[in-house]
Amino acid sequence: MQVAPRAIFNTEPVLEVDSHMLKALKREAAASPQRCFRLCLHTAPEDPVQEMIMAALPGSYCRPHLHPCRAVTYLAVEGEFDVVLFDEEGQVTRVVRLGPPGSGKTFCLRLAANHWHTNWFRSERVVFLEQMAGPYQREASNTWARWAPEEADAPGIAGFLKRLETVCR
Repeated sequence: MQVAPRAIFNTEPVLEVDSHMLKALKREAAASPQRCFRLCLHTAPEDPVQEMIMAALPGSYCRPHLHPCRAVTYLAVEGEFDVVLFDEEGQVTRVVRLGPPGSGKTFCLRLAANHWHTNWFRSERVVFLEQMAGPYQREASNTWARWAPEEADAPGIAGFLKRLETVCR
């Protein structure tokens, strides 16, 4: 495993993820200024499938974006979170609440390419699997919403999250 500021990257051909690893991911998310942390199950950005186990806390901000030409799948493992969908102007069009199997919520969501989306984390700790086609190149794999604050805009993010809170609660 290779540890970086926002992620752990897999270097092994066979990787087992157990409850100890999930606890470590949740600890890292709690300690992170971004309030999220991921374990990349794939071994390289060039891999044809990108699989990540994400741990996140309320207040974590993922700038709304879309993935041109590639779908994304979410699978809830622990806690509850929403996938919020937007139109081209940034108006919320749909909120899908996810929770682990047995929660009564949707536990798996496949989102086709070209849908503006972000996540809203409801539970104290959320763990989910995210999967999409590779290769991954941050700027080529994502189109960032012009109507959403950039990741360095703390006041803008606070306002945006407040807006999402009213829509998602």
